[in-house]
Amino acid sequence: ISEWMGFYLLHESMLNSVVFARDKFLKPNGAMFPSSAQIYAAVISMDDLRNEKIEFWRDVYGFNFSSIIPAAAQAFAANTAVVDVNEDQIITNEFLVENIDLCTVTPAQLKELKQECFFTTHKSGNFHAFCIWFDCRFPCAEGSEEVVLSTAPGADKTHWQQFVVKMPDSDLLEKDTFIESLFTFQQDEANPRFYNVSVHLTNISKETETETEGEIFVLPGHEPACDCMKCKIARSFAAEMDIDED
Repeated sequence: ISEWMGFYLLHESMLNSVVFARDKFLKPNGAMFPSSAQIYAAVISMDDLRNEKIEFWRDVYGFNFSSIIPAAAQAFAANTAVVDVNEDQIITNEFLVENIDLCTVTPAQLKELKQECFFTTHKSGNFHAFCIWFDCRFPCAEGSEEVVLSTAPGADKTHWQQFVVKMPDSDLLEKDTFIESLFTFQQDEANPRFYNVSVHLTNISKETETETEGEIFVLPGHEPACDCMKCKIARSFAAEMDIDED
């Protein structure tokens, strides 16, 4: 049931083998265990690890090697990590990167997963990395409690831990800072058993909203008619506030 699950779910691409077996052996109306999988992400602080790998160069037995810090920061960010992340390291909401229906997903769909992700800090903290984990859900009888295998920070620890994509710079973010990014999971062409994981940071801004005529929320840097996910959420929130006031 869990042998095929890799770090961040997709590592080593064994899900393709499960899909092959499903298509070959599963009878009509048969059940898949698990039946779905979800990949999540959040922004985290890694103060202890960053101090150990980077900041300690400021004082090495009384000597200042600060000139090494830029190179150390680049080396720190160049390598992803699989570590146990504590729940209190998370400084934003969690975002659903991908929801995979294991009963219907195809190998072609697994070649590349790409998703714009939106985060808002719920407390101030250093932005050091993106943390990625997965859940798997199992079919259950009507009225029964859903069974979920979770590898999230805060859940019972597993050998999958959490997958971390680190940033070269340390930015102190205030509460209610908006972060927009593009996540891509792409099977390696030379070795399809492996995935190339990339996170492109597209925007960091203070989450402030202004009002224009007609009670329309316009976010900084966006047009009134903007149809991006962030603006949709803002307009939906504004509409709910109007209903509550009425």
